[in-house]
Amino acid sequence: NIIIMQPQLEKAFDKWQWVVLPEGPDDYKIHVLYPQFLNDPMQQYIAGRAGQGMRWQDIHGEKLKLPAVNHPSRRLCGFHAALAIRYAEVAEWIAKGSVVVPGTAWDSPTCDKQLMQKFM
Repeated sequence: NIIIMQPQLEKAFDKWQWVVLPEGPDDYKIHVLYPQFLNDPMQQYIAGRAGQGMRWQDIHGEKLKLPAVNHPSRRLCGFHAALAIRYAEVAEWIAKGSVVVPGTAWDSPTCDKQLMQKFM
């Protein structure tokens, strides 16, 4: 269960600066948590030099485009997002409760959805 991405995206993902929110069985949404990526002109570009390339704002709130097969685990994406959201709230990047992991993240036969919502 991996998502192949460019190094800058992977580094920011590992630092909980952006997340993949599972919206449904095959739908995933990108959410940028680190406000400087959205607001600071010096940090707004994902790749390339300032004024060139893709910006974080371009992917924030967009659906993740995946191949028809081999989707990432909703539960793992939800778990990563829950931890990242909590971290972002403590770091005061986002307001508490402004970003939530959708309940669909825990939809699987072997997952206790109520337990995950209670503790995550």
